[in-house]
Amino acid sequence: MGRSASIQKWFNQFLFALILVGGNGCSGQPGPEAIMQANGDVRAVPWPSDALLGDDGKVRLVGPLPFDSNVEDNLTQLAATLSTADGFSTTRSIFFPVSADVVVDDGAAATVVDLDDPTKTLSYPLFYRAETKQLVAMSPIGTALVEHHAYGCWIAGGVHDAAGHALHPSSVMSAAIGGHGAIGARASYQKLASALDAAMVKPLA
Repeated sequence: MGRSASIQKWFNQFLFALILVGGNGCSGQPGPEAIMQANGDVRAVPWPSDALLGDDGKVRLVGPLPFDSNVEDNLTQLAATLSTADGFSTTRSIFFPVSADVVVDDGAAATVVDLDDPTKTLSYPLFYRAETKQLVAMSPIGTALVEHHAYGCWIAGGVHDAAGHALHPSSVMSAAIGGHGAIGARASYQKLASALDAAMVKPLA
């Protein structure tokens, strides 16, 4: 990992609400599920996500971290640096852990919306990282989000398993994107629920 200054640059201040705030239990639907645990384990939470923010608005991490490093001290330094931030990077891609392998259709993309100005949306191409079971919405080169704005991300289609079963939200995710439950009660998720209603979207994740 790089030095602390370079790490801090990655994590400029803005809030990021992801609809992939999946639950601890199975939704009962066939096919792969977007997952998340409520214990702060960042390996089972979409990254970035407001679900990782504490009551003080700071990023709260519980290890181990889902980042590669041959030196444990580098990860310790990264965790300490992130814990001082009150938001996430304005230039990074978005990572969604899933319960099983998925197939991404050609041209499939996630929608990123500025929740402080829902008329502004961006398209992030999707690909699947099999070794980590992560669906990745790749930030286009040169894209930078606005600092101190809340953002939401959803996937409306184009992701399924080999048998054709579509990716689906978990039960807790479904509650959150409707503005319900502990996560859904956050201001950013309330805005996300309104944006989804306005767009008349029922996302896969």
